[in-house]
Amino acid sequence: MEEVPVVRRYAASPGAEPCLLRGAQVHCDTGRTGGPAELTFSFGGRLGETTLVGDFDGDGRDDLCARYGARFRCDLNHEGAPAEAFLSFGFAGDAALMGDIDGDGRAEACVRRRRLFLCDAAHNGGKAEVSIAFGAVGEHALLGDLDGDGRDDPCLWRGGVLLCDLDHNGGWADLALFFGQPGDQPALGDVDGDGRDDLCVLRGGVLFCDTGHDGGAAEVELAPDTTAGALPLLGNFDGL
Repeated sequence: MEEVPVVRRYAASPGAEPCLLRGAQVHCDTGRTGGPAELTFSFGGRLGETTLVGDFDGDGRDDLCARYGARFRCDLNHEGAPAEAFLSFGFAGDAALMGDIDGDGRAEACVRRRRLFLCDAAHNGGKAEVSIAFGAVGEHALLGDLDGDGRDDPCLWRGGVLLCDLDHNGGWADLALFFGQPGDQPALGDVDGDGRDDLCVLRGGVLFCDTGHDGGAAEVELAPDTTAGALPLLGNFDGL
């Protein structure tokens, strides 16, 4: 039997890697030096498809996932298509999200529907086990562990203000973080590896991150090799 060589590119960095999404390509600056990416993934990218990041299988490494219509698919072996996991959840018109909302170590498929954050905590594609009413209709929804308790929190981005429901009970925000500007592209991830997700924004080709969680000047600034229309993604793809 003829042996077929398999080549993988490895990279290691503490915390979440700052990445940029361009169509089906995810370019990650594992060296945190700016410029050309050291690691590139290819997954998703179809018109109308949303690319997501989360540890779907609970192995300690974030996975790339994509949602098209109501169907989530995830690249668990980090080698691109075909996907190893599939799940249908929510309605086609819902905004797609992914995060460990219940702290079980696995990222849940979630959606934002009007004011509701809905998550499939049972990982079975059935009815939402988690439903949290937070914010107003049409706001930019995010999921991230802002307080370090192991559960991702429902958050909303309002053009320079991040509002988060740390208690997961809906109603008023427990956290308001003033960082960034209207027009910035926000992302959440644990950039400094301290166990709490950080708010980063992409503006004019530069990624600014508030690792101090104080809303002041950015502690991390990176100028990745980017093009117009790229979106920021933060993921711990090496599990460190």
